[in-house]
Amino acid sequence: MRSQEEHLIQKSIVKYLDWLNINYFAIPNGGARHLMIAKKLKAEGVKRGVADLFIYQASKEYHGLFIEVKTAKGTQSPYQKDFQKLAQLAGYKYELVRSLDDTINVLKNYGII
Repeated sequence: MRSQEEHLIQKSIVKYLDWLNINYFAIPNGGARHLMIAKKLKAEGVKRGVADLFIYQASKEYHGLFIEVKTAKGTQSPYQKDFQKLAQLAGYKYELVRSLDDTINVLKNYGII
C-alpha cells in the first residue's frame, strides 16, 4: 500500500514536471481498492509493478523514461523489479527516485533539463 510520504514525494515531482511543462502521465497502479474496482481495473489492463510515472519524451538513447517513486526506506516489489527489466530491455530508461532532488538529477542526466 502506498504511504502518505510516498504520495507527498510524487505530488512534489508532478508539480515540478507541470512547472517545466514536461509531457508525462501518472500510472495509478498502487493503493488499496474495493475488490470490484480492482477487478474492473485489471480487466481494463492495469498491470502490477508498472512504474508510477512515465515521461513520453525520447532522449538520444531511450524511447522514454519510467520513474518509480519510493520513500527513503521503500523497496521495489518483485513485480516492480520485473517491470524494470522489461522496460529496460525494450529501450526505456527506468529510474527509482526518493525525492524531488533525485528526480531533478534524473531529468538532468536524461537531458530534459
